[in-house]
Amino acid sequence: MWDGSGWADGPGGEHNPNAALTIYRHFDNAAVMKGLVGSTPKTAWIIDYPMLERIHYLLVAGFDVYGNLGHQLITRLYMDFLRMEGESNFLALLPAGERQAVHDSWYRDVGSGLEGLLFKKPPQFDAPSGIVWTPEELSSPEQARLGLMTRMHQRLALMTRMHQRLAPELEQGRSLSNVKNTFVRHELEALSAVRGFAASLMPEVTIIALDGGDGGSPQLFSVLRNSAHANITSLFDEAANRRPQEDSLDVLRGVAGDYPNAFWHLTPERLDGLAERVAALEDEDDYRALMADVGIRRTDPRFWEFSDSVLRGNYADRPVESGLLDYNRLQNR
Repeated sequence: MWDGSGWADGPGGEHNPNAALTIYRHFDNAAVMKGLVGSTPKTAWIIDYPMLERIHYLLVAGFDVYGNLGHQLITRLYMDFLRMEGESNFLALLPAGERQAVHDSWYRDVGSGLEGLLFKKPPQFDAPSGIVWTPEELSSPEQARLGLMTRMHQRLALMTRMHQRLAPELEQGRSLSNVKNTFVRHELEALSAVRGFAASLMPEVTIIALDGGDGGSPQLFSVLRNSAHANITSLFDEAANRRPQEDSLDVLRGVAGDYPNAFWHLTPERLDGLAERVAALEDEDDYRALMADVGIRRTDPRFWEFSDSVLRGNYADRPVESGLLDYNRLQNR
């Protein structure tokens, strides 16, 4: 696997920060970040050059933004096949006997009409990967003693290897490990560990502004909801494929995404117990009570003053990449 080195001539041209990208796909928007960001993803793609070229001509050079519905549907359908090709490239690096089980876990409850397309194996799917796996990499110590493996450990082991190989090229700015305040880092890591139905009650993108009380720009963090699905094979009836009990959260440094759904305004002291409150959410009333305590709704008289402080903090944190946030999807729950 290419580690991003040697991609261009000249001083500083030997590194490529785009060698690994993380995509957070939300309901009607997506965010792309450099590096391997957040917790271990459910799926991953490995893109070779021919596939990258086809994606470029499909979505950039050959895409007609004014095209009719047929053009858009055909584009989406072909992109689905490119996605499955990238997923197969990733699966081909797992132990041969475990690839199908991982693939099937991504495409649960698929209708019979799609099985022939989704489960058709590409030529490389059964080929040896050339990777030598140790039992310790593929399972927990107890499972290794018993000779057992789990799909989670397989994916985690492969992602760990990819992380190690790409380490010189990866940007680490989003990681909570960069938070110097130990208490703040611990509380945010606890928030990112929330799983299940409580996580499903959270918005897709929540921006936390952590006010230090010194009058300066706040520290900004993003809480992103990972919405679990049995499969993503249809443009319609997404609710039928949702699995809220499997949802999870990721907490990243800085503003992640251009379409925030909610704002929280906190001090470091008020982070104490926040993860437990989020993990205890049971219904919409619980979420509204949480927002009443820590949130800045769009109807709040402090909203625009708060918004200005967030934009200043975002610009200070990412002077090249930052821009105006789009509030069209800001919720008032």
